[in-house]
Amino acid sequence: MKRVKLKTELDELTLLELFWVEPKISQPQDGYSCYEVTDEMGVVLKFGVDIIQESVQIDLKLSDIPIVSFSYEQVEYLDIIDESQGKFAFSFSPKQVNFDSNVQVQLRPKIQISGATLLTS
Repeated sequence: MKRVKLKTELDELTLLELFWVEPKISQPQDGYSCYEVTDEMGVVLKFGVDIIQESVQIDLKLSDIPIVSFSYEQVEYLDIIDESQGKFAFSFSPKQVNFDSNVQVQLRPKIQISGATLLTS
């Protein structure tokens, strides 16, 4: 596993190696890029990352039908678990809140997303 700090270590090459496509939107001056991939079942994942704001946005569609959208803030790291499967994860734990959240994404061979938010006490 490789841990990459969003603000200082995440770059376009790292994301290109993970997604296997060029960004659909790239605004380096604003720290924003967006990638879109489609699996063999027609599931479309749109992944936007803002390194300045430390935020991540995920949209899932089936063909042209929106399924779900997620937005996360205070994401410090991206954990790259397996580049060949496009498998990565990120966690966030907002300050002064007693919970941790973890989201795991797999891009290949099929798009899969799982996650949990748990109390820390």
